[in-house]
Amino acid sequence: AEGKSPDNAVGCKLLFYSYGRNTGICYYDDAKLEEIDKEAELKKELERIPEYKLAAEGHPRLYFSSKDIERLKNSGFHPAEELLTKDNFSSGYISGKQVTYELPPKELHIKEPPEGFVGNYPYWTSMSRTIQTHIESLALSYLITGKEKYAQRVKEYLFALSKWSTWCEYPEGEAYGGISLAICHLTFGMAFGYDVIYGFLDKSERKQIGEDLMKLGLGPIYNDGFKENETNLPALQFSALGIGGLVFLNEFPEAKVYVDLAKKYTGYYFERRLNSKNTEGLLYTDYAMQNLLMFADVLNRVTGDNSLLDHQYTKEVLPLWVIYFLTPGGSGRVPFSDDPGGGGYGLIMKIINNYFNNGYAGWFLNKTGQDKSKGFLDVIYFNPKRKITSPDNLPTAKLFENIGWVSLRSDWSDTATFLAFQCSSSELGHNHYDQNNFVLNIAGEWLITDPGYIDYRPGPTNIFTLQSVGHNTILIDGEGQNKLGNSQVKEFFHSHYYDYVAGDASKSYSSEKLNKFLRHIVYLRPDYFLIFDQLVSPKPAKFEWLLHASNSGKTNRENNVISIKKRKSELNVFVLQPEEANIEITKYPGAEQYGPYAVVSNSAEKEEVNFLSLLYGRPLSKETNLIELASYPVFDSSGQEYKVVGVEGENGLFYRGQSKGDYLTFEITVSKVGDYEITSGFFKSPAYGTVHLSIDGKKIGNPYDGYAEEVGLSEGINSGKTYLSEGKHYFRYEIIDKNPNSGNYFVGIRYIELKSIGEKEEKAPDKTLKVKSLKDKGIIGAEITDENGLERIIFNISSEKNNLMNCQEQSFSGKNSFIGLSLNNEIKKYGLFRGNVLRYNEKTLFSSKEECCVSLGWEKKLAKGTIKLVKEEEIEIYLPNLKKLLINNQEIDYQKSYNPQSGILRLKLKEGTHQLLAELG
Repeated sequence: AEGKSPDNAVGCKLLFYSYGRNTGICYYDDAKLEEIDKEAELKKELERIPEYKLAAEGHPRLYFSSKDIERLKNSGFHPAEELLTKDNFSSGYISGKQVTYELPPKELHIKEPPEGFVGNYPYWTSMSRTIQTHIESLALSYLITGKEKYAQRVKEYLFALSKWSTWCEYPEGEAYGGISLAICHLTFGMAFGYDVIYGFLDKSERKQIGEDLMKLGLGPIYNDGFKENETNLPALQFSALGIGGLVFLNEFPEAKVYVDLAKKYTGYYFERRLNSKNTEGLLYTDYAMQNLLMFADVLNRVTGDNSLLDHQYTKEVLPLWVIYFLTPGGSGRVPFSDDPGGGGYGLIMKIINNYFNNGYAGWFLNKTGQDKSKGFLDVIYFNPKRKITSPDNLPTAKLFENIGWVSLRSDWSDTATFLAFQCSSSELGHNHYDQNNFVLNIAGEWLITDPGYIDYRPGPTNIFTLQSVGHNTILIDGEGQNKLGNSQVKEFFHSHYYDYVAGDASKSYSSEKLNKFLRHIVYLRPDYFLIFDQLVSPKPAKFEWLLHASNSGKTNRENNVISIKKRKSELNVFVLQPEEANIEITKYPGAEQYGPYAVVSNSAEKEEVNFLSLLYGRPLSKETNLIELASYPVFDSSGQEYKVVGVEGENGLFYRGQSKGDYLTFEITVSKVGDYEITSGFFKSPAYGTVHLSIDGKKIGNPYDGYAEEVGLSEGINSGKTYLSEGKHYFRYEIIDKNPNSGNYFVGIRYIELKSIGEKEEKAPDKTLKVKSLKDKGIIGAEITDENGLERIIFNISSEKNNLMNCQEQSFSGKNSFIGLSLNNEIKKYGLFRGNVLRYNEKTLFSSKEECCVSLGWEKKLAKGTIKLVKEEEIEIYLPNLKKLLINNQEIDYQKSYNPQSGILRLKLKEGTHQLLAELG
């Protein structure tokens, strides 16, 4: 660790901080404190590092050059007129605390933490981000309009910041040597302001701003030194260091040293994301990567060095990770680790789309509505001709092996079913005690939820959001996991009809409580998930299987079925094992705002328990007039920043209103003329204003006051009835005031619902469904009967995986198998995982010498399958009435190896995974 001591320091105390609870005893044998001569170190670096050649001379140079001004003028950016005279702003913090800051910014240190918080509270993080945004908006206004009043206001901000004694909120007490998020945000803002108004400043003013930025921002960040630390804070530090260095390149000698150190860290971080077991989740990876990727982009623009931008992680892995964990319809993302589950990745995907011409990134931006955003960076990376490629050609399941995340979805449509599973080895600070956790989303609605971001205030909400009790995992005698990470996805197989994943979270628990926790998930696409848990304790115990929902739906239990119903979708969970299970629906005392959850437990204490449940969910209606604004484009606004955010598992659009009169407008097309009842769903917050809805210029209903002491969800706010003609209509939410207790004029809107009065809603037909548990010696499974036939899934739980296991007419050797029968009891699909034989009614469906994975099925005379072999060999598969065969998109002559009477096809295939496509007669 490196750090700078205060000038009057006489000694040093080392504090070893542990994020989680203590486990065992740690002994430290020695500690060494050495003084580093930073001036000598800097001198060596100045001699070692060659001068950079500039690809773009002069200023502006960072995010654009003078040749980009016309493009920026066409981006739809609104000049920040209101910031010219704004003399203060307020920021809201936890427990409803509000702080007002003067403008141009004055140094203000606040000693008292908000109620319920212990220690140094980071007030300046929000404050510095707002100041950065002000500088960016004013500078961009100057660039686009050419009006010097904006440049003058930027200059006032820059010289005001130059007068501060420090940009560190707690310079003698912060972690990371006094380097906080605030110093980074102020460095970003000052560097950008200097770059844009460079020509407006005289030589002495440039020199003064440069020296002050070195003293207050770049110097302290550089002196903090290089760290092999893969969290988001160093990512922000080194991005600020690099971009600040690039703005002064060839103007101040130290600049090249700053750029070089930023390059070193960025390369390290990209490599770690490619190979490391650790992840901070989607939220903090977005925060880290958007800053580092922005530095990589600016480095390329200023110097022509594209080595960072061309990294494999940026080019191949990151965009797929983001897409695979996007919810159907694009309104949110999976809230694993500290993450409220809303928005983000707009900047990253814009850079990837622009630089690599990556169409998947373009699809993401279009789907989430972020291609229409008008914030500062949205304007900078504005591209009216984005390449858009639908992910329909991508597999519908994917394992991200190094971090232990799995995505399973029915398809890529807006009404898809989507399950995300986590079984990770990551031990970073923003992770939770939640291994073998899963969440489920249908048609953009979370039915099985995760609390998302930790509530860091001590008490029940902290326990619920951090510990296992708030997640969809297992408790033993009321206790959950006591180690972060320590888990691993052991198995993964994907095919058109059948997916299988298995996670081992045994080591996440105390060995005194648990010896074994294997969670198996089988997905029979598109309708059914079977969740099978194997649990072993060293002594008889009560095991609790947890399933969480949110307050925005209805959660009930009838016999062994748990039902969750929301506005657009519903889920039924059939509890199949243990046979005499206790099932209750409850809420966690003191954390009721996170919603109800089901607890399934064994009725008598045992050392070994198996849980088995079938999940069946579906959209409720074929057509809906419910418009999710998180993924809906904004037609017009008063020009303030807007972005997607999440609260309590619900996503919506946040608008950073600054004053009365700020507004958002949505263009909504009505397909049928008639009377409609209009309902809006909002967020509540200590910093929200009062809004009034108007349609086509006419106000309807009553204003909505968004103020509340705690962040949360509103009930549906009914604006009354109105007549709408067929065609386009304009729904405008205007900020008309704010509650006296509110700290700002912000607004958060989740949805607009147009309910046609007198028209009966078209609902999806009810499904005839029978589910039963199957259990015998060495096997456990489920049988599902619906209007399409029968599907049966069997797990081998014996110690001998090579033995032939039998269940009714189905027999197999391997870890698990499934069959699907038509209403006429004819085979229509089957699968086998890590086995070598599968039979039904004495008919061989698959056989091999070695252990294999196979899934094959057919409908409308088209067969699709996946075969995975551990070594080259000849296998036999059942494929009736074969007419044409393709393996890995190559047509195969099968006549000599196919028996039309038995339907058995012999295939010799190499080691690896093979895709089969066949036409049947």
